Amino acid sequence: MIVSISNTLSQTYLFSAVLILALALSFRKRQDQDVFPISASQELKGFAILTIVLAHVAYALVSDPTFLHPLSTMAGVGVNLFLILSGYGIMVSSLKKPLSIGQFYKRRLLNLFVPFWICLVTFFALDYFFLHLNYGLVYMIKAFFGIFTHADLYQDVNAPFWYFSWIVLYYLLFPLVFIKKSPWLSAIIIYVLTFSLVFFQPHFLDQVAHLYRVHVIAFPMGMLMGWFLVIQVTGLKLKIF
Repeated sequence: MIVSISNTLSQTYLFSAVLILALALSFRKRQDQDVFPISASQELKGFAILTIVLAHVAYALVSDPTFLHPLSTMAGVGVNLFLILSGYGIMVSSLKKPLSIGQFYKRRLLNLFVPFWICLVTFFALDYFFLHLNYGLVYMIKAFFGIFTHADLYQDVNAPFWYFSWIVLYYLLFPLVFIKKSPWLSAIIIYVLTFSLVFFQPHFLDQVAHLYRVHVIAFPMGMLMGWFLVIQVTGLKLKIF
């Protein structure tokens, strides 16, 4: 259902004022001394979520897309921020406590898929019982494996799930290419592999490749950031080869 807004400019100003006030009231003095603590990462993820939500509200739920402008134009920033933080976190964790490929998949993929499955089952149930939508068995099976080859607001169970397929790809690749002695090389390898995927664009990715292409460098960039930060904190010498 599309919501009609009579005066988008004044409503945007009102929302922006409330948002700024809420952010100001949420400021807290940092208690930890880490260079980049987990709390800062969580706050940035919260900001990223907010930018994505605002964009989808403005362009999918209201009649006038100028509502929330320019806040609504930052969805791409939010997605890239999420990917950078994911690449950073996975690199730092792997350098501090390396896992075998099996352990990595068991721990990391479960952390991704369990909350995703809960959301997915909820969406399927709500769509079936309240909107009488049936997506078909093949679509649902692919969805449970995190495979979304298009991002249609009105045809998919949840269009933003294209992002889940992209992040799962990174998690599948990471333990296969991670080189502890030269972590920077792992980031380059992942970038080359994912860039090649969107460059050659196999036909089954025709409807999502343009989304992947915009964000292809963010995750490997986060990996490089994690590598540099661990070196900075531990005082280790840069290892190139």
